[in-house]
Amino acid sequence: MIVRKNEDRLRFLKRHVRLFICTLLVVTMTLGLSMVALAADEASGEQTNTNWLPRLVDNADLLSNEEEQSLLAQLDEISERQQCDVVIVTVDSLDGKEVVAYADDFYDYNGYGFGQDRDGVLLLVCMGEREYAISTTGFGIDALTDYGLAYIEDQFLPDLSGGNYSKSFGIFANCCDQFIAQAKTGTPYDTNYEVGDANDGISFFKIIKYLLISCVIGFVIALIMATVKKSSLKTVAKKTQAAEYMKDFNLTRKHDQYIRSNTTSNTVSKSSETRSGGGGSSTHVGSSGASHGGSSGKF
Repeated sequence: MIVRKNEDRLRFLKRHVRLFICTLLVVTMTLGLSMVALAADEASGEQTNTNWLPRLVDNADLLSNEEEQSLLAQLDEISERQQCDVVIVTVDSLDGKEVVAYADDFYDYNGYGFGQDRDGVLLLVCMGEREYAISTTGFGIDALTDYGLAYIEDQFLPDLSGGNYSKSFGIFANCCDQFIAQAKTGTPYDTNYEVGDANDGISFFKIIKYLLISCVIGFVIALIMATVKKSSLKTVAKKTQAAEYMKDFNLTRKHDQYIRSNTTSNTVSKSSETRSGGGGSSTHVGSSGASHGGSSGKF
């Protein structure tokens, strides 16, 4: 009887030991797979960012509720698709900071950016000082070069200055989308590859068509000018004898005398001015230690 009880206890212990070991193996494998997946995401640099604020922060209250919702949806769609944050922030005051430092810090200390390099771009608009700043980080620095920033400013600043805030911000977001997409091809828009250098819908056949139209217009203009010139000559009577032209001419004396000669020489020099390829992005370091590109100004 005692032996049977011991055997039952032994079976019970073995059963629970096996269950414990199986459970431990399952937990260990689950944790291991999770860590591998996380490491793979970090290595690819395509993990979702962990920003603590939305990509649109309208503290200056420049947009209506409907405009905010529409613009935020646009920024989220572009950012997730491009894996590069596009952020817009409006404020009433810079709290004593420089506009560039404010933009950099807002991006750095609010968790924006994709991947290890925290790829993204932020537009800051301060209504109190009427200043703006664009801060680029990670891949955003490569995508929005100094040339690209100047181009984008030319697109959205007129509406920003005119108070068309929703339109201005929408233009900014679309430009960022365009420039980021182009940079991913390996050839970002820059001084050596400006917007329009790519095939922007101007095909070979369109060029031929424009040339033919120009030739036709030029031919018509030349024909009109020739016709007008010919008609103006019809009032001149044809003369068959040279005497008709000489009847009022009377030569009484002929004499040639050498007076002086004058020689003028000019030295033509080639310009020594050279243009460098230039391009790229100017960068600086923010208070967090992160590198940023960007630009700023008044509006």
